[in-house]
Amino acid sequence: MRLAILIVATVAVLAAAACAPNVSFEPRAGASGGNGDLTVTAQARGGWWLVIVPDGARSAGIEVRRASGPPFHVPPGHLPPPGACRVWRDGVPPGRQDPPGPCDELERTVPAEAYLLRG
Repeated sequence: MRLAILIVATVAVLAAAACAPNVSFEPRAGASGGNGDLTVTAQARGGWWLVIVPDGARSAGIEVRRASGPPFHVPPGHLPPPGACRVWRDGVPPGRQDPPGPCDELERTVPAEAYLLRG
């Protein structure tokens, strides 16, 4: 009986881990390591890209690494607040991006090849 419970618990943990977003971040090369000095890797999500904003990024912003092309920087004042999201379109200046909003609504409207920043 204990073995069956252990197997069920293990399968449940593995299933939950498989559903979690696979997002990584690391200090930028040559960075001082201060708050927000982070490079975040965007993850593909069916035509658009997901970027999870680490808590420590609020003071300096993030540099987003993408599958192809050079990385881009999102300034700290343009990151979505915790619990909110923001659609980020490549090539659009920070001050011209759409405002942050509820993640559940924005996830349904992310344009192709855009990035969803999750605060």
